[in-house]
Amino acid sequence: MTDDAPRIEPYIRAHLFASVELGLKLFDSWRRLTGTDSEAAAIMMCVSNATISPIMLDPGLRRQYADHEVLPDELRGSISRRAIAERTGLPRETVRRKVGELCTRGLLVLDANDRVRSPLGRLHEGPVYDLLRIVSEAVDAYQARLLELDAQAPPAADWPKSGAIVSRGDRPGGIAAE
Repeated sequence: MTDDAPRIEPYIRAHLFASVELGLKLFDSWRRLTGTDSEAAAIMMCVSNATISPIMLDPGLRRQYADHEVLPDELRGSISRRAIAERTGLPRETVRRKVGELCTRGLLVLDANDRVRSPLGRLHEGPVYDLLRIVSEAVDAYQARLLELDAQAPPAADWPKSGAIVSRGDRPGGIAAE
């Protein structure tokens, strides 16, 4: 490569590499939790997010219920099969079939409005706890990988705009934005 060849910020490739490792680890962990396939894992992730979002996105509720193992049913969210299909990119028929299978296995439940949600569960033991531990370890490994790759980067809000090319210059590391 010549000195005048287009360049990117030096941390970009390392962040891509580490984020792919993290994503694969998380997805594989969900797949193993479901004991099925990648489609079921995507559905489980989507439904779990929809179930907990109403509490986690409300600062008051999040603080109030932070240490409660079982959350009030009326505060838990749910999601339609159509929304699952839209969010995951899976065909609606696949979602319908997989949701049925996951409900039969007790991994998902239907509410009074025939919407899908995660079942009430014990977060401090069993497979869900194991998943949470694995996720925490995966995030730690992501951060360690970035340090290993010397991928120090500014906060994401300060990253250059998409498509930005950098060239040799006065910035630390000899890279300057064009």
